[in-house]
Amino acid sequence: MAEILEQLVKSNISIDKTNRRLAALKVLFDIENGDLEVEKNGFNISKYAEANCLFENPDVNVTLGVWKKDKVTWPNHSHADIEEYLIVTRGRFILHLDEAVRIMERGECARIPVGVVHSVISLEDDSQMLGICIPPESAYGPEGECQK
Repeated sequence: MAEILEQLVKSNISIDKTNRRLAALKVLFDIENGDLEVEKNGFNISKYAEANCLFENPDVNVTLGVWKKDKVTWPNHSHADIEEYLIVTRGRFILHLDEAVRIMERGECARIPVGVVHSVISLEDDSQMLGICIPPESAYGPEGECQK
């Protein structure tokens, strides 16, 4: 009996994850360009998102991005000489990586190789993501300084 209950719990968790990912895909296709904020002004990526450098040394930097509203995008871009890792710490995101589209949830990580075009769209209010850049990306602070 315990094994049957355990299997049911696992199945329900799997169904919940599938339903959340399907809902996120529906959001992807319902987004209108007018809903997306793409302005960049210092630490404020838009009025709905911001990025703050948490740590930086000559080899790497770690930045926390906070999306205050769903359907906010970090627009298409690439890094000529930076490898980037994105780790979702809260909420869910749509990651566009070249031609691929992926739904990322809390705890998931993506590697963005040098030169690959990518963008991120939040799927929930108050979503958060860590960005790790090797070597450091210094575009987040005035004169490239890490803000603590």
